[in-house]
Amino acid sequence: MTKKVGVGVIGCGDIGELHARIYSEVPQANLVGVADIIESKAEYVAKKYGASTWCTDYTKLLKNEDLDLVSICTPEPLHREPAVAAAEAGKHILVEKPLATTLEDCDAIIKAAKKSGVILATGFENRFVPDFVKVKQYVQSGALGETLMSYARMNVSRNTARMVGSRVTKDKFGGEILEEGIHIIDTVLWWINDKVTKVYAECVAKLMVKENPNVEDIWLVTVRFKHGAVALIESMWIMPETWNPWSKPTEWLKWGCDFRFEIVGTDGAVYLDLFPTRLYAVDKEGWKFPFVWETYLPDLYGRIEGGLKMELAHLVECIAEGKRPMNATGEDGRAATQVALAAMKSAENGTPINVDSMF
Repeated sequence: MTKKVGVGVIGCGDIGELHARIYSEVPQANLVGVADIIESKAEYVAKKYGASTWCTDYTKLLKNEDLDLVSICTPEPLHREPAVAAAEAGKHILVEKPLATTLEDCDAIIKAAKKSGVILATGFENRFVPDFVKVKQYVQSGALGETLMSYARMNVSRNTARMVGSRVTKDKFGGEILEEGIHIIDTVLWWINDKVTKVYAECVAKLMVKENPNVEDIWLVTVRFKHGAVALIESMWIMPETWNPWSKPTEWLKWGCDFRFEIVGTDGAVYLDLFPTRLYAVDKEGWKFPFVWETYLPDLYGRIEGGLKMELAHLVECIAEGKRPMNATGEDGRAATQVALAAMKSAENGTPINVDSMF
């Protein structure tokens, strides 16, 4: 029998707890321990999901000889130090998106992982959602011909803006594009698989600034690729709360809103329409559009299924069996962050940004 992979989680917020739960359900994983600066939170997650240890100092967790892989789930600007420390301790790493909020931090994480020879994955679970994989397969088949254009939309409710706020960028706009928009930036880069040369972006900030002066509403980002393709990325977090006001059934996740994608090539086109979802209902509470596009689906007979589960389970399996994982790499994470930062710079300057000359 293949030896179980010892895993740990650094950062026990909502996403960190979700990682811990998933690892506890993956047969080839052994949840060794968790770390969080709030001890009660680390203890709660550890005991709930069967981890043998918990601590407030992640360096103590990294000294555990049974630990093979660690998920970095700290707040976005705080990924660098634990990721570099994990690499230096010889642990494989999955860093939740974005890989980092600066290219300097991205490069430091990538350099440390390469120096230690450990796997570095960036947490982009769209790459494990069947619908998105089918689009990738279509493009790779050659049926599309030469890619000419891509359009991607990912619009969520303002509850997300209130939850994230200015946590990612603090005193300037950009939290949406680095926190939410980064998902579809990576998806488009993965599908088109070409070097980005130029980015132009417009940012709208009228609604959420009334609640938080550094939270924007909408991003429209145009990306030009080396071989001529153009992508238009639309990302916002101001869809009204009335989109998902229901109380029953409690199992229906409310996060999903408006997702649409397409790629046009010289020989064809491919479309992915997730608006509002494939499942909907209406009753005394009104219309209901649950989040069912398979990113993560808690409480499916008491277990989590979906893209995030597949992402983590695949990485564990590859480590256990010595295979090359298909997860987004550190370089993939850097590329997505680079586009997001270029978009922020473009919106600030009002001009297109030549990616190579900027960084």
